[in-house]
Amino acid sequence: MYRPVDRREFLCGAGLGLFQLATFAPRSLSMSCSADTIDKVVATMEQIIDWSIAHQDRRGYFIALYYNMTLAIRKAILDGEFADAERMEALAVHFFARYFNAFEQYNAGELPSRVWLHAFESTQLDEYVILQHMASGVNAHINLDLGVATARTAPADALSDLLGDYFKIDEIIGSSYLLIDARLDTISPVYRRLTDAASGLAFWLVNFSVQTAREAAWRLAENLAYLEPTDQLSVMARRDRRTTQLGKLILQRGRLVDAIWQTESKDVAKNVAVLAYGSK
Repeated sequence: MYRPVDRREFLCGAGLGLFQLATFAPRSLSMSCSADTIDKVVATMEQIIDWSIAHQDRRGYFIALYYNMTLAIRKAILDGEFADAERMEALAVHFFARYFNAFEQYNAGELPSRVWLHAFESTQLDEYVILQHMASGVNAHINLDLGVATARTAPADALSDLLGDYFKIDEIIGSSYLLIDARLDTISPVYRRLTDAASGLAFWLVNFSVQTAREAAWRLAENLAYLEPTDQLSVMARRDRRTTQLGKLILQRGRLVDAIWQTESKDVAKNVAVLAYGSK
């Protein structure tokens, strides 16, 4: 007898059957990604953030973080902090396109990568804390998308020339973690008490996690850079599977997560606005 798929079973399960597409509810978001400059990337992000606020969509938590990181990178490009500003802008554009494509596929009821499907599906449940939603998006976008975007922005021997600018990003986006951390404090009381008790711990953990993920993304780029796009697919598929498993660990519940969840603001629109723009 047919039984509807429970989203909780989907998130915890190991398989991805096409029949699960029936559980999706297509959402209306009329925009196309013609973002071919970092300014257009920022503008498109703002559209997604504003749409998330209007629709109380928890996918806004990750894009709020991503938006603030992108603002920091755009400033660094404009300030001439990279050896090759044009190439770094191209990487930012290509990187965002991978996120946007997954976002639009999910909206249309189509199938994005496993890890993005897992991350997006989790936002339909009111049982994870804001930090988990942000970390789930970071996992998908850095552990899978960044390596692919990097290899395709600087294929073959061009990759080695990108190394210095690539890791310079770690220094540049550090301030974004502090900003988001301070904003999260205002909407998550238990999280604030935890960070007050261990000053700098949350920043160190996020920074360390992102740096570790970016190092893994660079290794993925090295594996992909000399392959033709069609030959890259099997490597990408293996990374997608492993990254999805990590995504499941990120969404595990425990006493600490439960304590944070109990007092955290459930007003998604307000939370996304605070995290993205610092406003309520």
